[in-house]
Amino acid sequence: MSRDAILRVLSENQWRDLQLSIDVRTKNRRLNPVQVSWMLNLLRDHNISLAEIAEALLIKGTSLLHKFISLKRLPESVVPLITFGSGVGVISFSAAVEIAKLTNVDEMEVLARDVVTNSRTKGEVVAIVQRCRKGGVPLEVAIEEIDHMRPVVETYHVFVGRLAEGDWGKEKDVLRKQLAGLFGAKNVISVSIVGCQFSFVLAEEAAKSPSAKYLRSECLEGFVSGLIS
Repeated sequence: MSRDAILRVLSENQWRDLQLSIDVRTKNRRLNPVQVSWMLNLLRDHNISLAEIAEALLIKGTSLLHKFISLKRLPESVVPLITFGSGVGVISFSAAVEIAKLTNVDEMEVLARDVVTNSRTKGEVVAIVQRCRKGGVPLEVAIEEIDHMRPVVETYHVFVGRLAEGDWGKEKDVLRKQLAGLFGAKNVISVSIVGCQFSFVLAEEAAKSPSAKYLRSECLEGFVSGLIS
């Protein structure tokens, strides 16, 4: 019964993609964590419970689904950075779930940028969030405490912005190529475009480029739009 109700909301292809993306055994997931979150929240909006969804997905319990659902709380600027797995210039699903536990949206953005800039491990993010929530420690202090435990910190710069409405995802490789030409391929750590939201991460060395002046907040979105238009 729950599957029939789900297929009144999602198409067969969407349902298949959701199944393949939630399955932890799947290496090449069709959806990113935010897209999974969107679909689950859509089903809930149509009065389909997480228990019913879990039953249709053949998974035990709803704890994993609750983690995906929680991503809805994250600010829009963080969305393009979230992915399955870990790596430089991205926020892993597990780290994003921890960030979503903060109650202040501004703090979520600050911690998200810190996670990308300093390549935080999940363990570090968990420790930071716990210090804030259970220890009552300000976010900046919690981050400093973790930094004191690090022997070396590599610094990266994360840039996030929004393009004109539309799906610009296909321009991701164009943006990477353009950035590589301006800042050097080795200094372009990651590039992401989801819908009309973009993000990219540059190494510290990129700041020495003459083009670095276009990375200021007041210039960034126009600069990126010009690179891919």
